[in-house]
Amino acid sequence: MDINRLIARIKNIVPAAKTEWPVIAAEPGTIPELYKNYIVYVAALAPLATFIGMLLFGIHIPLLGTTHVGFGATLIRMILGYAAAALGTTFVMALIINALAPRFWRHCEACAFRTGKAHALRRYFAMSADNVMCTWISSLTAGTA
Repeated sequence: MDINRLIARIKNIVPAAKTEWPVIAAEPGTIPELYKNYIVYVAALAPLATFIGMLLFGIHIPLLGTTHVGFGATLIRMILGYAAAALGTTFVMALIINALAPRFWRHCEACAFRTGKAHALRRYFAMSADNVMCTWISSLTAGTA
């Protein structure tokens, strides 16, 4: 994993997604490489921040105040949040894009992700990972995961 490349992608995808998509489309690699080099690290940021915040500050419940949750419950929430973010959301979104993309191809002649079926799922997976990454970063800054 190249940390500088990861930081550059995070900096570029949020404010300048239009220029970053062709870079993402041209990247070689497989779905396991995307997980190993990118998804497992970025997906861990928000659950880890939530874990630390819940331990230090607790959870604010409207009209009831702030309550502190035990270490075990907080740890389980972090693990489940990480699994849902890294495994579930990214993969399910890639499958949805894979199912819906052929319906839109006739309207998108210059689509950057319009390739043969062998490379399509990998590119849709990269696209979904980068879309979900924006959610992970925003939940990190908002303090919720």
